Amino acid sequence: MTVVALEPRPFPQLVWSHPLLVGLDERGRAELESAGALRDLRAGERLFSAGDPADTLFVVVSGEIAVSASE
Repeated sequence: MTVVALEPRPFPQLVWSHPLLVGLDERGRAELESAGALRDLRAGERLFSAGDPADTLFVVVSGEIAVSASE
C-alpha cells in the first residue's frame, strides 16, 4: 500500500455551513482542519469499504457518492 501525504488545504466555506458543523467556533474549526484533510476522488474510486473502522467523518463538498453493499 502506498500512502501519499496531502498538502493541507483550508476547508471551503460550504463545509462549515453543514448542520453538524455550523455551530463550531474558530478553535473547533482549527482542530477539525488539523485532524482532517480534503480528498479528491476520481469516478469509481472507493472511499471506504465494509468493515473499515468507523472513525472518519466524510462531508461531500461537490459531486455525488454512491453507496452499495454486497454479501
